[in-house]
Formats: sequence, structure tokens, C-alpha cells
Amino acid sequence: MTPLAKTVSTGFSVVAFGVRNPVAANLTMLSIMLAGLLFGVSLRREMFPEIRPDRALITVPYPGASPDEIEEGVILKVEEKVAALKEVEEVTSTIVEGIGTVTVEFYRNVEDIDDAVNQVESAIDTLLDLPDELERISVSKFEPTLPVISLSLFGDGDEREFKRAIRRIQEDLEYLPDMGTVDVYGPRGDEIRIEIKPQALVRYGVSLLQVSQVVESWMKDVPGGSIRTSQQSVRVRTLGIPEVSESIRDLIIKSTPEGGIVRLSDLAEVTQGFIDIEQASRVNGQFSATAIVTNTGDRDTVTMAGMVRAYYAGLSGASFQPAWRDRLHAVVNHVKQWQYGMQKEAWEKKRTENGGGSKGAAPAPPALSKSEQLLAYEQGAARYGSLPGDVTLRQDLARFIEGRLDLLLRNALWGAVFVFATLLLLLNFRVAMWVMLGLVTSLLGTLAFMSAVDITLNLLTMFGLIVVLGLLVDDAIVVAENIVARHEDGEPALAAAVNGGRQIAWPVVATVMTTVVAFLPLRFIEGQIGDFLGFLPIVVSCALGVSLVEALFILPSHMGHSLEAREHRSRPWLLARIWGRFEHRRDAIIRDVVTPAFGRFVTLAIRFRYITTAAATAVLIVSFGMFAGGRVDFTFFPESDSEIFVVDLQMPVGTSFARTNETILSVERIVTEQPEVESVEALVGMRLDTNDWAPSGPQGHIAQLYVELVPVEQRDIESRDLIDRIRAQVGVLDGIRSLRYEEVQGGPGGPGINIVVSGSDGDDTQLLEVADLIKHRLTQYRGVSDIADDADRGQRELHIKLFDGASTLGLTNADVAWQIRGALYGLEPHTYSADREDIDIRVMLDGGTRASLAEIEKLYVFTADGRRVPLCEIASITEGSSYATVHRLNQKRAVTVLADVDQDLNNPERIIAELDGFFAALHSEYPGVRIEPRGRQLEMARSMRGIRVGFLVACGLMYVILAWLFKSYVQPLAVMMAIPFSLIGVIWGHYLLGYPVMILSVIGFVALTGIVVNDSLILIEFYNHKRAEGMDIDNALIESAMRRLRPIVLTTMTTVLGLLPLMTEQSFQAKFLIPMAISISFGLLSATVMILIVLPSLIRIGRDLTDLFRRLWYGTTADAEG
Repeated sequence: MTPLAKTVSTGFSVVAFGVRNPVAANLTMLSIMLAGLLFGVSLRREMFPEIRPDRALITVPYPGASPDEIEEGVILKVEEKVAALKEVEEVTSTIVEGIGTVTVEFYRNVEDIDDAVNQVESAIDTLLDLPDELERISVSKFEPTLPVISLSLFGDGDEREFKRAIRRIQEDLEYLPDMGTVDVYGPRGDEIRIEIKPQALVRYGVSLLQVSQVVESWMKDVPGGSIRTSQQSVRVRTLGIPEVSESIRDLIIKSTPEGGIVRLSDLAEVTQGFIDIEQASRVNGQFSATAIVTNTGDRDTVTMAGMVRAYYAGLSGASFQPAWRDRLHAVVNHVKQWQYGMQKEAWEKKRTENGGGSKGAAPAPPALSKSEQLLAYEQGAARYGSLPGDVTLRQDLARFIEGRLDLLLRNALWGAVFVFATLLLLLNFRVAMWVMLGLVTSLLGTLAFMSAVDITLNLLTMFGLIVVLGLLVDDAIVVAENIVARHEDGEPALAAAVNGGRQIAWPVVATVMTTVVAFLPLRFIEGQIGDFLGFLPIVVSCALGVSLVEALFILPSHMGHSLEAREHRSRPWLLARIWGRFEHRRDAIIRDVVTPAFGRFVTLAIRFRYITTAAATAVLIVSFGMFAGGRVDFTFFPESDSEIFVVDLQMPVGTSFARTNETILSVERIVTEQPEVESVEALVGMRLDTNDWAPSGPQGHIAQLYVELVPVEQRDIESRDLIDRIRAQVGVLDGIRSLRYEEVQGGPGGPGINIVVSGSDGDDTQLLEVADLIKHRLTQYRGVSDIADDADRGQRELHIKLFDGASTLGLTNADVAWQIRGALYGLEPHTYSADREDIDIRVMLDGGTRASLAEIEKLYVFTADGRRVPLCEIASITEGSSYATVHRLNQKRAVTVLADVDQDLNNPERIIAELDGFFAALHSEYPGVRIEPRGRQLEMARSMRGIRVGFLVACGLMYVILAWLFKSYVQPLAVMMAIPFSLIGVIWGHYLLGYPVMILSVIGFVALTGIVVNDSLILIEFYNHKRAEGMDIDNALIESAMRRLRPIVLTTMTTVLGLLPLMTEQSFQAKFLIPMAISISFGLLSATVMILIVLPSLIRIGRDLTDLFRRLWYGTTADAEG
């Protein structure tokens, strides 16, 4: 038997195996570190984790139809079909002229989204009695898109030239490797328009439908089969005329009785141009065309943005700025060139030796590699000088990703420095060194795991890694400190390593399990917050799992052999002697001064345990009172400074494009004049949806400004104050419906207040009345601005209804409707593809007729036998109004009330809570109307519901783990009493640092529970050991508290110091995560005081109660029985 075996008790084999086999332990550590270095570098980077698709999008194209027609003819049937599916939770619809979209949201527990989308598609395929004019309904999985960067071309050039140039840019960007989706907006689509004067139709006796049919017959390519000879097979195809305006003008429409012919040019103007829609796009006041890059797949957002920036540099003639990857490629290419030179020189030498003859082929020049950025730069440089205007980068949201990841990386590095410095000052040098090496190993192992399961490096996973900085060293500190303590008590180094690790192994396993369980509630959170935070428990669990392997397998081996080497060293180095004297003096102070003083304090706390517990409870009650009284506010998501904001203008429905453009131009001028504004993009007749960044429109009464500000560090005013200044300068605009300002921020966006009023279809009067009452009530709250709703009622309409006598002429509603549709919207006899788009040939009346109400009333309708009849003689023409946009929620019409809240003056959540009574009164007065908060309020409700369930589950699992470890039903409750007392630090931390409690603060507290329980767990475990050795309860509590003082304080300090750089960060990039760090840090500080002082008092009180119960029941105490 070896000396080690003689001194090691049997037990936890993993620890002993690592100590006996240092080669295996070191190889395991090196393998983990190498895997982390290799795979961690290739992790994809993005702003937030990928959101799992949970919706289907149904697109209903019905060209020329009004929203009411689309709703009644199609949307109602679609909603009825999909709402009956068991996987569907919610159905929302938005309908504008010519198109309707239905969004189907599935329940969270639906795992196979593709199958659910297929079921929706199958349900749509069963629809019957759909309008003939309806185009194919499409069903697709809704993939959340993240804009990466945009490249805008702007100037005073021709729209056609701009369109060609932006298409070339789009092709160049799509050619680059691993580029995301590149979409283009700004220029209008192409079409060939055939505009006919009504007088010409009358003169030549033809109808629009006949003209359309002739065009269709001449344009078609018709296959004629094949001719099969003995030698070959030849296909036969009858070709239509070329798809150009010159050929179409010469089409023969009919022949006259006199033998003449009527060509299309005799009755129509044929032009090849842009679609006749009213919309405009400007950048800094000039016409613009934009290519926007979005990431919808498994591509690296930062790499894509880097390629676009490099392409822009080449396009604008700037010099190439190489990154580290480019320098690496340059080094590799240099090595290849050197090798090629050596090979060629050797070949030339042999050739010379052979008298000019050649033995073997000459070496081929090497294939030189290029980085993605260099390829992009060269692609852009090839286009330099060929653009019709200036070019600029815009909407560079990838720089926020880079900024936030760099910020978190910097804070992580500083946190690691603080952790190491703390370990160095308060522990043995060897302990600090090996613990930090374990921290590095655990982090690299986590990066390797993230790469293996395709978890990206994003804002939340980086924060998770910062959180675990302190947690990863906790287990290592406990194990290493116990090994050193046993060695100092006289055990040989290797025996101390094995016995010390074995003694603490199961408690360490339990601490890891409780921490993992503490993060489990994040998997229960629903909604957008749940999608963001769902990967955080996985990252934390992986990191803790690797740290457990390191703490129980690798660390004891390092500690044991390191202490053994010190035992055999005859004389330490000079620096080691100096540092050893410092450690000796420090340990003496802790051992002889700090620990005894703390022991006396704990003795007093236990002696006056009821006063101690009452004082702690009083502080907890006061803290709750501060929160309940509003001294510490709660908001779902606080405002933070932003570098982008959007201005949305809505004019009254039916407002002309020119009037809308004039109004937004006045706002645009004021915004552009602000020195803090970097660029302004104006969209008139359309807008970008900030949820999926897709352009919507055309609608002549809407406009939008997309405003980019200079970086926060370069301006002295926050975005909210700048918006207030712009709002004051703009003043009250005459004739508008609403003008809203919305900041684009890193977290869940949208207005502060979002209330949906829905009710039965039919009379919308009640919906509008309730919406108006809610808007009026909101004006009474301080800090509420930009109050508006989305009820676009007021669109003027002409209603045409046939007289009964029309049927005697053989006319039906369908006949007249088709002719009216052809006259105004146009008929599409042919569509062809060219230049990456589908181009329609459209037959319609001339623009002057289409723009005049009087001319429409003078239209003629043609019967089946070719007779023309005045429209006014067969139908009544009346004027009415309808919606320009129809919104629906769960098969009912809906109106949404929106408002912004200045959170320095008021709180959106408090306003909604105060409105509950008002909503109840409205519901009593309007029983058919439903009122429900949506947006951030709905997200908060979903998040809090998931957190509550998850927290209860986590607490139950923690209790089970602790009961298993302690073999007791009561002690786990004492350990978990630290959880509510940690709220003291959470509340006071937010109060002292001036932050409101927010949803991430709550999540931080939930994650904190595992950390708090860990410190309590180790103390109770040592207390149980002392009691098992026969020590009385008071001395066991005091001895355990004194023995665990340094490890508990160290674990608290390492966790807090790991998060300290983030909490003190002034950059606006960090505002999003600071409240979560405050909850963990300050909550842990208060919990530490509770664990070291109050927990022993609680255990002693528990014993008092046990003795009282036994005395009353048995007439004796537990000690007397013992």
C-alpha cells in the first residue's frame, strides 16, 4: 500500500483519481482550454439570441380592393379556418388597400412549428367561394429579422439610374460569402402602362376588356409540342411580341368595315416606366435608394457588417483598413509566397544543372487567400466612380452589437482582474493561481460547449458569462481553502488534497445543483423576454458543470502536488519569501484579530437571537415599505438614451400625397437643423416597421422620418430631451391626425402604453367611442404624450349599385365591377420577369380621367353584344366613407390606443394599474367591447407569470436537494430563509444607485437565490459535522461561522467584484443590464450578512422551538434525551 493510500480515507473516487493521476488531470484541462480557444473564436455574434419562430404569416393579395372588401370577402373566412386549429393561440389581421395580412400565433408548447405552419396552409387550401380577382394566398413561417446595416445612394439624379445602381450594389453584396438577405427599397417598381381615353373607346367601339384580351393574345409564348425526327427532337414554340412599349403600340386591335385597321397607338398612350404610386424616399433631403442587409439565418452579424463597411470603403474610394483577420491572411500568403519562391528556385537550379532541360513540371503559383472584408473592398472599388450620386452607410445596428460585446468583454476582463486580486490578497498565492486557472478553464470549456450546441455570443450570453465569473471561483475557493486548512492542520499534501476534496465534494455538487436550479425559472418565462433569456440557464449550467469537473478532478491534483513541491523545496525564492511574510502577517490578522472578533459578535447575536432576528425582519419590512410606497419604483423596461428615433406622421385618411409630403418636410427641416442629428431618412407614402424592418405602403396619408444621432459619447443631451426640444420647435401642426416620436432601443420596444379595444363586427361606433374616452382619460396623466389611435376611418368612397333594369341589358354586378376596376385600377393582361422583378402590363383609362370624379360618373359600360351604356343610367353613384386600414384581433374589429410616457414624470405600469377601474366602468357601459393592455404590459404579464411558476418550481427543487444533502426536513428551510432577506440588498441597491426595479431586476433576484443558498449550505454542512463530532449547538454554530467566514466573504467579494465594472459603467450600452447586476450584487451583500449573523440565530431559535415542543409533548428536551 502506498503512503498516499495509507493516509487517504475511502470515498469520492474522482478526487483521488485526479490526485493520483496528474497527467490525466492536466491533459483534461489542456483539452478543455484548447477546445475553447479553437471553437470560441468562431462563435457567431449577434445582438440578442435567435428567437424561435412561433408564428405563421398569411398574405392575402387582392389588387385594387378596399380594406372592407378584403375583410368581408377573404379575411373573415381565413380567420375562421385558422382559429379552429388547436395549435393557434391568437390571430391578428391588418388590411390595407390591395392586401391583407393575417398573423397566426401558436401556443408556446408547440414544438414543431413547421408542422403547425403546414396545418395552417392546409386549412387555407380548403377555402371555397373566394373572389376571382384574388391572387394566390401565401402562407409562410414568420422568421424574425434583425437589420444589420444599410447602404443608401442619394442625390439629384434620375430615378432610373438610381434603380440600376442600387440593383448592382444589391448583386455585389449578395455575391459576398456568408452575406445575409439584401433587400432594396426607394425606387418604384416597373410597369408598362396602356392608358386609353374614354372617347377613343367610344369612337372605335371597343371596351377595355377587349383591348386587354388582344394584348394578352399577342404577348403569350405558346408551346407547340415537338417534332421528332430520326436524328433529333425539335421543340416548337410560338413567340409573342417583344415586351417593349414600341412593339406593343403597333398591336392591331380591330379592323374597320372600310378595310382599315385600328392599332393600339390610335386609342392609347403606351409608356414604359414606373408603377403609378405616390411614394418618395429621401436621405438628408435628396432622393435615395437603399439596400438593407438583414440577418435571418446562421450568419455572423458583425462579419456581415464588416463586409458592407469594406464594400462602402471601396465604393467611396477610401483606403482599406485591415483587421486582424486580414493581417492573418497576409501572413499566410507571405508564407505561401516564400514556399513558392523556394520551390521555384530549387526547380530552376535543377533545370540549370540538366543543361536547360526540365525534370518535372514547374511549381504552380500558390492560391492566395483573401478575407471576406478584402473581397468586399475589391468588389466595391470596382464600382468606384460609376454611381449617379453619393453613397452613405446608415442604420448600422451592428455597431451596437460590437459596442456592447466589447463593453461586456472589457468588463469581464476587469472583473477577472478584481477577482484575482481579491484571491491574491485574501488567500494563499497557490490557491489564487490555481483557482484563476480553473476560472479560465471553465470559461473556455463553456465557449466550446456553446459552439457545439450553436449558442451565439450575444448580449445575454456575455452577461451570463460575467455573472458566472464569481460563481465559477466559489466552488474552487471552497475546495482549495479546505485542502489548505487540512494541510496546515498537519495532513500530508496529497492526503489533504484527497480528503479535503472528498469532504467537501457532495456539498459542492449540491451548490452547483442549487445554482442551476436557481436559473431554471428563466426557462419558464414567456414572450419576448423569455426568448431572450432562454439560453442563459444553459450557458450558466454548462459553465458550472465545467467548473465542477475542474474543482473536483483537476484542482485537487494541482493543489496537492503544488503543496507537496513546497514541502520539498529547501529554500524559497526571494519574492516567495517576501510574499510569504505578507501571507503570514495577513493570516495572523485574520486568525488572531478578525475571526475572534467576528466570533464574539456571533456569540452576542446568538445570545440575543430574538433581538437579532427581529432587527433583520424590521429592516426587511422597511425595505418592502420603500418599494410599496414608491420610493423605489417598478417599471417593466426603463427608458435609456438612444442613438436612433423614428417620427411617424399620420394625416387624415384621404389626404393627398403632396400635402403629406409638405407636412413631413416641415418636420424634416427642423430635425435636420439639430446639431446632434447625423442623418435623416424620410419616407413619404410608406413606412418601415421597426419590428421586422419591412417597408409598408403605399398610403398617401402616412410618412416617417428615421433619425440617426451622433454617438452618445459625443453629445451633451439625451435622446428624450432632444425629442422634447424638436417637439417644441415643431409645435402644433394644422390638419394632421397624429405625430409620434419613438426611440429605437435595445430591449423590447414600442410605446409606453398600448391598449387594444376590440368588439363585434358591424357597427364600429362603440369601438371609436371607447377609444376616444380612453384617449381623453390619458390626457389627465402627467408625462403622457403623443396619444393616438390606429382607426383610419374617413377614406372617401364612391358606392356603385346597379338598378334592377340593368339585367335587361344582360349586365351583372360582376360585368360592371370588372369594367370599373379596369378603368381605374387597370387590367393586367400579361406579366413578365426582368431585372429581378415581375413587371405588369396594365390597361387602364388615362390619368386625367382617373383623377376626376366627374369623369368617372360619365363613364360608359359595354354590354356583351358591344353596346355602350352610360354608367349613370344603369346604376346609382353615391358617396360614403370607410377605413383606409382595418385591424382585427381574434376575429373581431380592433382599435389600438397608443401613448408615450416620460418615465421621469410617470410610470406606464402604474398608469395601467390605475386605469383598471376605469376599464371596468367602460366595460359595464359598453358590454360588447373588450379592453386589454398589449405591448409592454402584455409582455410584463407573460414574463411575471412565468417567473412566478418557475420560482416556485426552483424553490421546491432546492428544498429537495438540501433535504437530500442534510437528511433533514427543517434545515433546508433555515438555509432558504436567506432568500427573502436578500431582497433588502436588492431594494436598497436600486435606491442608492438611482435605478428603478425592472423585469431584469426580478430575474436577477431569481438567479440570486441559488448563490445565496450556496453560502448557507456550506455553513450548515460544517455545523452538522461539528454536531456529529459531539460539539454543543452554540459552539458548533459559532465555530462554523468563524470557519466559513473567509470562504463566504470571498465568494461574495468575487461575485460582486466580477460585476462591479458593469455596475459602474457609464456607457448607455450597459444601462440595459445594470439593474440585473445590482440585484445580484447588493442582494448577495445583504444575504451574506444574514448568513453569517442571522442564520445562526435562526437555527438556534429553531432549536428553542423544538425544545419547547418536546417539553410540552414529552416533558423533556432533545439534549436531555441525548
